[in-house]
Amino acid sequence: MKIIIGADLVPTKATEQYFIDGNGEAIVGKEVLERIQKADFCLYNMEVPLTDVCEPIDKAGPALIAKTSTIAGYKALNTSMVTLCNNHTLDQGEQGLISTMKVLEENGIDYIGVGKNIEEARQPKIVELGGKKVGIFTCCAHEFSFATETTMGAYAVDYLETPDEIMEFKKKVDYLIVLYHGGKEYFRYGSPEVMKLCRKFVDKGADLVVCQHTHAVGCMEDYNGGKIIYGQGNFCFVSNNDSEEWHTGMLIELDLDTMKFDYIPLQMTEDGVVLGDKSIIDGFYERTEAIKQPGYVDKVYEEFANQKLKYYLYVFAGAMDNPEVAKAWGEGDFKHIKYLLQKKSRAHLINHVECEDHREIFLYAVRKYREKHYNKD
Repeated sequence: MKIIIGADLVPTKATEQYFIDGNGEAIVGKEVLERIQKADFCLYNMEVPLTDVCEPIDKAGPALIAKTSTIAGYKALNTSMVTLCNNHTLDQGEQGLISTMKVLEENGIDYIGVGKNIEEARQPKIVELGGKKVGIFTCCAHEFSFATETTMGAYAVDYLETPDEIMEFKKKVDYLIVLYHGGKEYFRYGSPEVMKLCRKFVDKGADLVVCQHTHAVGCMEDYNGGKIIYGQGNFCFVSNNDSEEWHTGMLIELDLDTMKFDYIPLQMTEDGVVLGDKSIIDGFYERTEAIKQPGYVDKVYEEFANQKLKYYLYVFAGAMDNPEVAKAWGEGDFKHIKYLLQKKSRAHLINHVECEDHREIFLYAVRKYREKHYNKD
């Protein structure tokens, strides 16, 4: 019995007609299609709402949308289940998520990770495969699409509750797969915090943890009897993104009878995906060996974080909406960044972001302000 897990599967302008036509070979190529057609269970990340009504929410980043008719493409790719537990599932508001669930149900494709409230969204699922009970558990980072006690959306990870939920769920299944939609985009490793979280999932009973969301093929860690995949790149998400990481990916294939893994490389083209070069998986294994070196992850993460620092400070200064602030900061040259990094300012910035109490107040106040003033902005 074979399970295939794929990351972001999104119809875009380049592939939309292939999805509408249900042309699986045009979407992923003959060789990849043959592999997934032989699988007994295929689980993909549907990182887009399927709706014919365009009502994008107020958010940072793109608000994705795909026509309901593109469901034919998912069916052509032997889709057994999709996870909707991601940061784009509410891109078109609640109507978009409701439409997506309705289309999936009408087409006999199971889904997981969302609900009318957080209690529904956190519910895992059990799939019977080859006499084994395989558990599927999903959670995501807090980014625009997460459910609350009173609103619908995806199940965002709770650092206090989620590990215990995994522990209790493991008692009901023979093999437990956890899909975590989180991590740092375009970073090919688990950050120190992500690695800590994923290891905790394994400590609590997860046999396989797969991190999606990063749009980059990452690395793998064997830990405490479990396996953690830190990023598998995109499945099929064709765009003009100029990031090198965006255009490669891999499918995870697990043979439940032998408990052996295989990794299928993917290469994005201008209008779909094809079987990728062996070098994609070679790089995956090279990074897997590299993270075994003491201090290596901290080193590469420091380099990555330093590249992002100016951007975050630019955002915190309010430059995204204020041309005057942007100009004062040098219109992207960040000439005034030194003021946020002076001794006193730096101390306050670190404390207000790092301290749980300050961060809770800040996030609560900003969220409530957004709720009250969204229609007035």
